[in-house]
Amino acid sequence: MRKIALLMDGWGSFITTAWSIGIINRIKETNEDVNLYVFNSTGNWSNDVNYNLAEYNIFRLPDLKSFDAIILELTNVTEKRVLEETVKRVKEANVPVLSISEVLADFKYVGVDNFSASVTNIKHLYNDHNCRSFYFIMGPKDNYENKERVRGIAEFMRANDLDFSEENLCYDSFAFESGYDNFKRLYNVNNNLPDAVVCVNDDVAMGVCEAAKELGLNVPRDFLVTGFDNFDKAKFYMPKLTTTQVIRENIGYKCMDLLCDYWHKNIEIPDKNYIDYTFLTRESCGCPKHSEDISVAAMEQMIYSMENDKFSKDIMAMSARMGKCNNINDIIKCIKRVLPLLKCDAMCIAIDPKIYRYNSKVDTHTITTSVDFKVKGYPNLLNVPFFYDKDADKAYDITSIRGIFPTFEADVSGQCMLFLPIHFGKLTVGFIAVRGALFMMLKQYTFTFVNAIQTALEAEFYREKIDYMNHKLKQQSIMDFMTGIYNRLGYSEAGNEYFNKAMEMGRKVLIMYLDLDRLKYINDNFGHENGDIAITLISDAMREYSDVSSVMVRMGGDEFILLQECTDESEVNRLEMNIRNYLKEKSAVKGLPFVIDVSIGSVIADPVEEKLLSEYEREAEIKMYNEKSSKKVMR
Repeated sequence: MRKIALLMDGWGSFITTAWSIGIINRIKETNEDVNLYVFNSTGNWSNDVNYNLAEYNIFRLPDLKSFDAIILELTNVTEKRVLEETVKRVKEANVPVLSISEVLADFKYVGVDNFSASVTNIKHLYNDHNCRSFYFIMGPKDNYENKERVRGIAEFMRANDLDFSEENLCYDSFAFESGYDNFKRLYNVNNNLPDAVVCVNDDVAMGVCEAAKELGLNVPRDFLVTGFDNFDKAKFYMPKLTTTQVIRENIGYKCMDLLCDYWHKNIEIPDKNYIDYTFLTRESCGCPKHSEDISVAAMEQMIYSMENDKFSKDIMAMSARMGKCNNINDIIKCIKRVLPLLKCDAMCIAIDPKIYRYNSKVDTHTITTSVDFKVKGYPNLLNVPFFYDKDADKAYDITSIRGIFPTFEADVSGQCMLFLPIHFGKLTVGFIAVRGALFMMLKQYTFTFVNAIQTALEAEFYREKIDYMNHKLKQQSIMDFMTGIYNRLGYSEAGNEYFNKAMEMGRKVLIMYLDLDRLKYINDNFGHENGDIAITLISDAMREYSDVSSVMVRMGGDEFILLQECTDESEVNRLEMNIRNYLKEKSAVKGLPFVIDVSIGSVIADPVEEKLLSEYEREAEIKMYNEKSSKKVMR
């Protein structure tokens, strides 16, 4: 089974469906054993560069050498470094490469002949409408399609001795606002109207018409307008737009035919491969009205609007449910309810295991401010908290993956697998993979769907992080930094809680008060570093021989308290002996110039006595001081 990788950037937040539909339809028509893998970003949608770069990171997900051909549609990629790196990786794959709508490196171009189409447009205005003066509101200056259209215009203008100057030429975006703003600016600067305004596409043409209406002008009475693309809006708008029709699905068809010729007939792919276009004259250029039947398109638009309303409501409901979840896996489970709307065959969500970092309040003593999500590329191993397959229960057994193959290999040809990035700003978190994705691509559900999931995951991740940080800050406030056990503040909370719970359950509790002997002598004669070692070893001894559930406290410089359940004096004596022996052995092992010793006072609290912890603590402290005093007398 051959595999084709399609790397593409969206048109703003909209996914380009035409290429995939054309490729898949042609695969099915020819019965080729081929599947399509689409890696889609929306990297030109946001003004946030970090967001865009994280979107483009999806291009790094696949090992391109594992594919039999690569198709690129990178016309809208806004980051030069991304484009350069992607081209470099694609070249290294050493497989046939086709570039849609953009001439890139040594790759083969597939698309419309924008130069010829542009000449056809302006020739019509010149010959049929006697236009001699123009405004040109075009797209981004570096965009290949736009450059070709401008080149066609320029050559025609010069060949016919017409004025073609930068004063009447605007380079901007492909958006409605570009036509609206630039027409007003040109009109104010020139203080006169041209015969026609040639626009890079239909959105820009509508912007021009709307700006004209605000200025009290009329298209086509006062000047003519032409667009490009012939999307439905061109024939719905009033006046209907003169435009150039390009059936973009045919570009996908063309790509597939070229690859089949290469694979089966060993026919070399030409450098440039064009599909047909049709120049459509309508009212905006003053041509007679045509009785176009738009009823089918209007009905489709109404159905789409109703479906989209339902989808939006269900996504809002999903988001609301996600907002009530208490962990990341529960958020992901909410997705199941919207799957019927997406009509996909399978879906997988793969995420970096580090996303769970703050969900587990690990008992360390350093506050972690970052989980080191990757910015470039993806982790070798990703968790799979969600894997749905309408035809296979075994999918639920997948809990982790490395790369995308063999997990996403299909036995049946003509499959479209879509990969979409998940990220928090610039931080790569994972991806969503969808098999049978053409429906949700066609309905433009992908951006809204992924954005809802991404927003919920990010909110939960940072909520968990805040909880974690608060937990660690609290831990730092109640823990002794040197020994890692409770400090006096922690003892007032944890000690009383432990003691009161044991008393309520009728269990006896040992209160052991320990004091390091001769700390001042050690510090003065052997240095504070050795004094710190002695203090740390006492806490180590307590850990070594006390219960896991016990409460260990450093009350001050050299004083310690241990609380743990205890039944009789023999346990107390054994514990005291173990602690003293541990300190003596460690003194020798570490080669200390002194032997560490402690004075200890122990009391067993009995629930029947109904005394406070502070009373037992005072008794233990007195016993400890009595032992310390006896040692001084003996010396």
